[in-house]
Amino acid sequence: MTRCLEWQDNQCGWHAKTCTYKVQKCGSHAGCRTHDSCYDSCAKLPTGILRAACRRTCDFDCLRVYGKAFCSSWMGGGKPYDSYIEYTSTPTSSTYDTTCY
Repeated sequence: MTRCLEWQDNQCGWHAKTCTYKVQKCGSHAGCRTHDSCYDSCAKLPTGILRAACRRTCDFDCLRVYGKAFCSSWMGGGKPYDSYIEYTSTPTSSTYDTTCY
């Protein structure tokens, strides 16, 4: 994926740079996203038994709603998916380019 990045400096000069990124497309599912969100909420708790108990609740909720097969598959990044999310790395190349304005 290539993107043109533009910016203006404090002397009102415009600059542009073309950046190329490696894109990784990952499968996603609402159940997995809900579980991840639950874990994120648990991370706000103090470390120790309280946080561990919170995470277990997240795990049990996944099992209760989606079953062991799906929850186990999602743990390894497996299917089923209901959508795909794209992630990019840092730019693999970048060049100053006045033609991408």
